[in-house]
Parts: sequence; structure tokens; C-alpha cells
Amino acid sequence: MQRTALTTASILALALTACGSDGTSGSAPVTSAPPPAASTTPSSSAAPPASAGSTTTSDPSDVVVVSDIEYYESDTGDVAHLDVYHLPAERDLPLVVLFHSNPVFGGTKADEETLATMIAERGAVVVTPTYGSNLRLTEMNVIAREVLRWFRDQGPCAVWKAVELAPSFGADPSHLTVVGDVTGMGPAQMATFSPPSEIAGCAAAPFDAPVEKAILFETDWLYVPDIWDEVLAEDPAWFTAMTHWDDISDPNATNIYMLAGENSASNTVRSLNGQSYSESDWVALRDPDATLAEAWAASGALDDDEMSFTDVSQLATRALVDAGWDAEFMFVPGVSHSLSTTESKALIVKLIFDGG
Repeated sequence: MQRTALTTASILALALTACGSDGTSGSAPVTSAPPPAASTTPSSSAAPPASAGSTTTSDPSDVVVVSDIEYYESDTGDVAHLDVYHLPAERDLPLVVLFHSNPVFGGTKADEETLATMIAERGAVVVTPTYGSNLRLTEMNVIAREVLRWFRDQGPCAVWKAVELAPSFGADPSHLTVVGDVTGMGPAQMATFSPPSEIAGCAAAPFDAPVEKAILFETDWLYVPDIWDEVLAEDPAWFTAMTHWDDISDPNATNIYMLAGENSASNTVRSLNGQSYSESDWVALRDPDATLAEAWAASGALDDDEMSFTDVSQLATRALVDAGWDAEFMFVPGVSHSLSTTESKALIVKLIFDGG
């Protein structure tokens, strides 16, 4: 693989190549050619400068990867980056934003390289953001509040930046898919259902248009694990800020795929017996006004005194359908709480391009 630096100036140059030097539609195709000052290295293991990017190609794939484009900076100076996977000299491709899993324990955009490459090879421009501070936090109340910032701010900001960059890489942002891999479902959902009107520190302007397709693996609109109990007890408003029950009453044309691992027996994340909170306390923390009780009862999710990611994904799907969304629940064969197999990644590619 080769890598070349990409600066803000070279992103602008790519955009002018696609549109013509006067900003009008031009005939020159978008290419992956680096600016003259860019350097190349023969190996993908070479680390690019923190503020620069790099381009990767490898046989037999023609996919080019531009790395480490800054898209967000927090008020404490925490800078987030994203990579762009694309085919050279292509136009009007769909745009896919792919959020990785497990940011608390070191997950980054690099974890999605295989899936991003598969999607790009099929014919899409794929953006993979790193979100979260990756500080390996241990205090759960700190983690919870940090996760809120990551999901609320970095998720939509990454999508806005992807939309801004899309024409430079041959993508049509009106055909936008977001994919959330396990924890990545959080920022993907926030960008789909509850995006803010503005985000401090975001390197892109707000983009007010519906996501065309959202693929959400192992969603959690209940914050089921008891690690959240302390924060919810201290600040009940946190639950509403982190979930989307209040934001789905006005459906749009987004196609929603709610996925869960077929091996659901290993996906139980809350046993209501023997926990520090009783069932009634657990429900009360998440449903203080009893507005969700009817939906929970109809789903049967609490009948066995356990709650799994499958239960929550099915419950969220039911709520979306009842509100008028085009939503479908499906199992991912052969996996539990991970899109770890070639087959599971192939399913994501199929859903992006062919639907369910």
C-alpha cells in the first residue's frame, strides 16, 4: 500500500477537480492523485503525521484510503480523525459512514478496515471515523458522561464532515448510509434520529437531510447494563438525552435495519434477579414517567426477567414501525455481540447495496 499526505488545501484541490476551477460542474473525474508535495511510503504500517492523511492502494483491490482527516476538536483539545475509502476516478457513488465498536477500550477506525474495503470495492465511498477519547476509562460515571459527548457530538459531526467531503471523492451525499458496529450504533443512531442543530468544535457545517439507510447492530435504547444505573440515578435526564424515544414521532424515508447476533443466548446483558437494583428500580430509572411501559409489556421483553440486545433491538424496531418508519429486525447468522466473521461483514455489504 502507498500513503500520501492529504491537507485541507489538497481536499479543496480534489473538490475543484470534480467541479471545475470556477466551481461549476466539470468533466474531469475525481482521482486519487496526491498533491505534488505529498510523499509516499511502500508500507501501510508507516504512521502518518497527526494532522495529515495517507492514501493506500493494494492489489488486487483498487481501493484508495485517505487517512487521518480531522473532523472534530473538543474544548479540551481532543482531536478526532476519520479515513475515507474510495475508488479512483468514480462519480456519483453512495456515501457510507461506518462507526467502529468499543471506543472505551481502544477501538478505532482501523478496526473497520476490512469491512470498509469490502464496501468500497462494491462501489461506495466509505468514511470511518474514530470517535471517543480512547482513554481506557475505569470510573463508570465518567465513562457514561464521556459516551454522551462522543455519541451526541462526534457522531453527527462525523456525518456532516463526510457529507462535506463526499463530492471530492466521487460520492453523492443524497445517498447516505450510516452503519453502527456494536457500540458504534450509538453515534450512528444519534446522527439518524437525534442530531443537534450545531456542534461546538465540529469541522463541518450541519447537514439537515435524512439518512437514506441506517444499519444498526446490537442497538441499546434502554442502556440495559447496570453500569449505567449510577449515572441514571444521579441524573434521570441523561436517559432522554441518550435515547431516541422522543425523536421518532415524525418519521422520514430512512430504511432502518436493526440487527442482532443469532447466538442470542450469549447476549443477555441484564438479569433482573440478584442485581443491585430491583426490577422496579431498574425500570423506573429508564422510564420515570411510565411512557415506555406499554411498549415493554407488548414486546414481552421482561417476561423472562432478563434483557438482551436482541430484546432491545426488537423493541426499538417495534417502536419505529408503530411510529411509521420503514424498519426491519433481523438476526446476523453465526455471531453473538460482534460483526467478526466474513459472513457477517458480507451481510452488511448486501444490506447497503441490495437491502434485506
